[in-house]
Amino acid sequence: MKALCKLSMVALMGAVASRTFAQDIEVTGSAYADYVTTRVFRGQILNRAPSIQPGADVTFGCDTLSGLTLGIWADLAMGGVQMRKYQGYFVDRYKIGEVDFTASYKLPVDVDNLTWSVGHTIYYYTRDWDNDREAGEDYEINTVLSYETCLDPTLRLCYVYTGNNKEMFYVEGGLSHTVPVTDDVDVTFGGITGVNRILDESSWWLNGEVYAEASWKFVKARLAYTSIFNWSGNDSHYYRYLSDNRNRRWLHNQLYGSVGVFHTF
Repeated sequence: MKALCKLSMVALMGAVASRTFAQDIEVTGSAYADYVTTRVFRGQILNRAPSIQPGADVTFGCDTLSGLTLGIWADLAMGGVQMRKYQGYFVDRYKIGEVDFTASYKLPVDVDNLTWSVGHTIYYYTRDWDNDREAGEDYEINTVLSYETCLDPTLRLCYVYTGNNKEMFYVEGGLSHTVPVTDDVDVTFGGITGVNRILDESSWWLNGEVYAEASWKFVKARLAYTSIFNWSGNDSHYYRYLSDNRNRRWLHNQLYGSVGVFHTF
């Protein structure tokens, strides 16, 4: 399955390249860096210490190609704290713990305001994740549907193959609304909810998040509240890993924020 995930990245790049090289290509992109009070991913608290998270995206486009986007993102932990009381797992201070590589392709759709993309993400971890796996990669194949309207609904479907040979399926939906305050200031309010299943453990969890985000020229700030719920009640190692206590249902709730800078070109 890992080979299939890698092959999907190669196939995506090859299919796009075959249609692109014979045409004039327009290149756009962005670079950004955020200071985050808590490292949260899909409801999971991965580090309670602050992190600096730089990243960049480049999008290629032409007349018959709606857009190939390549990206890179990293997480630099600013504190070394014990994360899991049962595993004794630590995050190293001032060390890049994760680097993500992304590729996505926006498919042509004959529906106004509808966007559909397919993509691949490699999550590379530079240090051990927990006691039953070493540093390595997770592989994700995903597709995203979004519709531009008042509430901008989105739907994300993901298949993940992890470095310790677990298969996961994740479904996420979201709504957001942006309010222009001035010519330079926008405020966005939104919420997301997702369901994640670990296939070989028959385990489910449900996560949700509400947030407010403001942007001004090249500066942005975000405040969010996230929660994760053990839907299946499974008492597996994975849920002990996520949980703050021995309550196997409500795993944790967290208020966190971020501030960052960005530049588009």
